[in-house]
Amino acid sequence: MSRPGENPVYCESMFQFDLIKFDMSFMKKLNEGGSTQIVLTDLMKLASSLGVDTVCEGVETEEQVHFLQEIGCSKMQGFRYSKPLSYEAIQERYRSGLFLGFEDPVSSSYFESISRINVYDLDVIASQEDNSLRNTFDTIPIGVIEIRGEKARFVRSNPSYREFVRRFFGFDIQRPRSSTQATVQCL
Repeated sequence: MSRPGENPVYCESMFQFDLIKFDMSFMKKLNEGGSTQIVLTDLMKLASSLGVDTVCEGVETEEQVHFLQEIGCSKMQGFRYSKPLSYEAIQERYRSGLFLGFEDPVSSSYFESISRINVYDLDVIASQEDNSLRNTFDTIPIGVIEIRGEKARFVRSNPSYREFVRRFFGFDIQRPRSSTQATVQCL
């Protein structure tokens, strides 16, 4: 809370941080619709603009994973990945070679980089004087596609891109089959 005469936004800018953690209350209200999805999406856009990583706790479903990947959340925690474990349980899993429910550092760095791509803001590619893009699109169609060998998968995209692909190619990437996203065969 700020003191009289202090601007909380100015005070916030005096502190350096590299991660914003979103409480599990967002996930509990996510499926209720309404403003929660809008607020969380805009907070992710803000974090992306600031170059700050994000983590959402309380992730339990595949739909929540998909939504958070779509809006650029770089880290997720919750029962979807693992229930809370004691130190002893973690040590036992480690000794037995079991997966502990978190990404390896290489994958983590890769997905953090992908989450920083701003797929919503036209200012990323348009100059202040160039309004031609704004007159054509609310958001320019942008998608991130990962290609490995002969397979490609849609990692992130904005609604304009999904509509573009659906309209011109007849392919619906709105609801992927799993958190690995929609996969297509490269020609």
